[in-house]
Amino acid sequence: MKKSIVLLILICISLTSFGKTRDTLKYTTFSPKTNVKLNTLVCIGVINPAFELRLSNKFSIQLEGLGVISSDNYLGTGYPLQMWSCFLEPRWYPKRVFNGFFLGANVGSGAFRLNKNILYKFFGWSPDLNYKKYEHSVQIGANLMAGITLGYTYTFKCNPHWAVEANWSMGRQWAIYEDYLYKDEKVEHHIPNNGSAEYMPFYRGGIYISYKW
Repeated sequence: MKKSIVLLILICISLTSFGKTRDTLKYTTFSPKTNVKLNTLVCIGVINPAFELRLSNKFSIQLEGLGVISSDNYLGTGYPLQMWSCFLEPRWYPKRVFNGFFLGANVGSGAFRLNKNILYKFFGWSPDLNYKKYEHSVQIGANLMAGITLGYTYTFKCNPHWAVEANWSMGRQWAIYEDYLYKDEKVEHHIPNNGSAEYMPFYRGGIYISYKW
């Protein structure tokens, strides 16, 4: 009787170990070619899908789009915010592609319609901004961006197709735009051919839900 119980316990342990080994093997040998993801900032009106393609065991390239379509009162700030951008980014993973830490270098371009004050309200940029001057204004233009990205991708071991990615991009941006200053809902002053260039500690990023295959 004792021998039967011991044998039964050994069989259970063996089956459990085999199951864990099989799951681990499935996880470590899973080599997806593509990764589609969506930024969770969609909950505040930021549409930010991305498509990442594996190039080798440690390198990938990502194409990403970003859009914010809002009224003239984005998130209750009282300011307009509309922008459309696209980015191209090669990435390097020290561990293996689509897993763990990664470093990227991105370049992007876009168009926008916004009020400069909203940038300071969210990010604290442009401390020399004349807020009263821009309180009732709209800036419409286009920009170029270039910088680096730091991030981490966590793959669920229960299902390696699904992952969560967090990343943060910083760099430089160059913009050309036109100023429209309003008074009593009419354009009082128009300034064409304006421009700026500045370092941006954050211009892209968030937490993404991704699916790999």
